[in-house]
Amino acid sequence: MYEVINPKIEVVGFGPYRELPNGQITPDEFVYGASGITYKGMRALDELMEAKEKDTDVREKMIKGLIKSAGSGHASMATTPGFWFIIQGTSSKLVDSIFTGARFSSSLMPSGRRVPISKENIVIPKGIAEKGEEAVDVYARASEHNIGVYEELQKRGVPTQEASKIVQYGHFGGGFMFMPLETLMTYSRMFQKNPEVVPAEGREIISQLERFVHKNGMGVVYEARKAAPREGCPNPNIFHNRINWASTERWIDGDARIISARDFDDTERAERIQAFSDFRKADFGDKELSALNWKNTLGYLQDIVSDYNNSVEVATFVNTPWRVWGEVKRHRTLPQIAESVYMAVIRATNEFGKEEETLGNVVSIPEKVRSDKGNLRRWREAFANSLDAYRKLTNLDVEKSDAIAVIPRGLKLGVIKTYDLYNLTTGYASLRLCNTAEPEMRAITEAEMELIKRDERISETIKLLIAPKCHYVSFCHEPDYSKCCGKVRKIMPDYDEAFHNQITKAREQEIRKAIEQ
Repeated sequence: MYEVINPKIEVVGFGPYRELPNGQITPDEFVYGASGITYKGMRALDELMEAKEKDTDVREKMIKGLIKSAGSGHASMATTPGFWFIIQGTSSKLVDSIFTGARFSSSLMPSGRRVPISKENIVIPKGIAEKGEEAVDVYARASEHNIGVYEELQKRGVPTQEASKIVQYGHFGGGFMFMPLETLMTYSRMFQKNPEVVPAEGREIISQLERFVHKNGMGVVYEARKAAPREGCPNPNIFHNRINWASTERWIDGDARIISARDFDDTERAERIQAFSDFRKADFGDKELSALNWKNTLGYLQDIVSDYNNSVEVATFVNTPWRVWGEVKRHRTLPQIAESVYMAVIRATNEFGKEEETLGNVVSIPEKVRSDKGNLRRWREAFANSLDAYRKLTNLDVEKSDAIAVIPRGLKLGVIKTYDLYNLTTGYASLRLCNTAEPEMRAITEAEMELIKRDERISETIKLLIAPKCHYVSFCHEPDYSKCCGKVRKIMPDYDEAFHNQITKAREQEIRKAIEQ
């Protein structure tokens, strides 16, 4: 019998917090004191310190002040306090999809394409376990079948990270996160509004965090902000029932395309980009100069991006595997909209049984799977089996937010991304054009950038800047030269192992020197 999902939160740090000889200054009190800086200057914090050292009771004044400030919706009140926590107990990989797209947050999670998966890792949503033996059997059989196919495909030559897209998210997950109160508030409001569409473990994690907040001196800021007549920053989210821009575009056409493009082609911007290009060409033509100046080159580009970031904006639509969206959403500076995962399941269910050529519109089919009849048959059967299990579970009155744990991560969702200059260059595109990126994610990014390069609305100077990250610094970022894909040679033709090792060693020495000072 597999373990039932039962997440446990361990908070390993929170703040701002300060111990005093006669007590402590809580996060609520710190925020209250700091809020006075805006009209008293730094004297406000000094007054708080003095009051606490004299053991003066400031609670009522604090509550009144925070209801006035945080209760009015001032986000800075709730983005100041935060906590670091480990998601442990029995939690699933779904927590990644639920939480790691938050803009005001940071996460380190088990990699869906690097950490091996076995049948022993299967976990059962509580809502399925509570429905009884039949529901558990439907879920367990489909989950076991998916992981069995994943293991078999690897033996048949399919790379692990591609084979993993046939695996469901209902297996052991967890992770380590930082979250400010503002983000906790945003999720709590969202979950309360539509609890039936959010996987139960996500709601349980929020409940545990809320209890911790109240027990550790953050409850006043939190409840005041939560009651404010203002919403939080929208985060990428697939757990909803709404028709949105991404689902509308998906109905119009499933192919990757540019939806809108705007470029303010400023003369000064064009001259600076051209100067950067010339500067880079001169430096990268000489290994010695490149080794000395790569930071200046990167800084030159960063100045251009800072000064002209919003001068260009391109919105793209791509039919994207759930697994790939899992990485896209973590680029918190990239505005994005994803369609409902539940709508994607309906579309996939309707598509199965049709021709293989159309199957790729609703599920990811890696090339090593598509090109082998035996692999393709196994892939189709596993997906069809999972969709049927989802149908059976919902017919047994299992909430779809629990049943979704059986769906493979290769399910495709409509995703819209809006690029500014930062995300066309150093923020997103350059990272995902690198060969270290997940293969299908890299292919999607290449297709998007190619569409942008062909679009006449975008200036040629902007197109000059679209490149993998190695093109901005003249060297491969990978420490091991054997992992260098060779793209760097487009801007430094004589790039070799000796130069790679020289740069890598120099960077390490610089870091060690700074640490030891």
